[in-house]
Amino acid sequence: MAKQVPIKSLLRSNDAFLSTSDKLYHYFKNNKGKIFIIIGIALAIFLAFYIVKSLHDSRLAKSLEAFHKANTLSELDQRYQALQAVRQDYAGTKAARQAAYALLNSYLAQADLEEALPLLDEILKSLDSSEQSLKPLLLTTQAGLFEQIGQLDLALDSYRSALALIDRGQINPQEAPYVAELYSSLGRVYMALGRFEEAKKAYQDILLRTPNSYRAYTAQVKLSQLQEMPLEGDSEAPEGDLEAAPADDSSPEASPATSPEAAGPEATGPEAEAETTQASPGN
Repeated sequence: MAKQVPIKSLLRSNDAFLSTSDKLYHYFKNNKGKIFIIIGIALAIFLAFYIVKSLHDSRLAKSLEAFHKANTLSELDQRYQALQAVRQDYAGTKAARQAAYALLNSYLAQADLEEALPLLDEILKSLDSSEQSLKPLLLTTQAGLFEQIGQLDLALDSYRSALALIDRGQINPQEAPYVAELYSSLGRVYMALGRFEEAKKAYQDILLRTPNSYRAYTAQVKLSQLQEMPLEGDSEAPEGDLEAAPADDSSPEASPATSPEAAGPEATGPEAEAETTQASPGN
């Protein structure tokens, strides 16, 4: 007679006859201690994430509320203090960035260059990836402020930095007016510095890169004036029309985060350009 083997012995040596649910049951039964530990850790991580997110959302809501409240204050000194408090109390948040731009707008509107320049420099150095598109406009505004205080070399650096960020290859129609303004600003600063050969190159670039822009017309006027003067080794502006020429070019517009008054030296309108044209020989 064949030897009989108990069914339990067969199941212990080979579980091929077990269903999936039976296998899971035996696995859970044999490893329930480890499973409870894993579940506990997962719950703890989820709870910690929920708490952190709740705190973050609460801080974000409070920061935005504080910014909007500060920015609507009518008294200027109180608004400055409240916006500064938002920047300090909620550093690293969107509200803190908005407060910085609001402060910059206020400083520019009040022509407070002593406060505007260091704040603008701070903003430029701390731009995040979502704000890179603002950098050319902020640099242009910075250049205009440097012009106002007579720091022409620094203004030149900022204008060239802004242009380098935009003027890359072919210029699309939307960029053309702004690029033309930047070249015009370069020409104005070069002329003020007595660097007339470089000023001539800047105005020629307007005709080359943005021939259909409004500044292309004024660039022709400047070039006709520059043709009548020595361009090498001359560090002084000539007498006559060219002394007033830098004032004819307006700086590029300021960024949406800044007020138009601070984009550069006082701009002139089409009427002033027309007067320059009439006074220029050969036009």
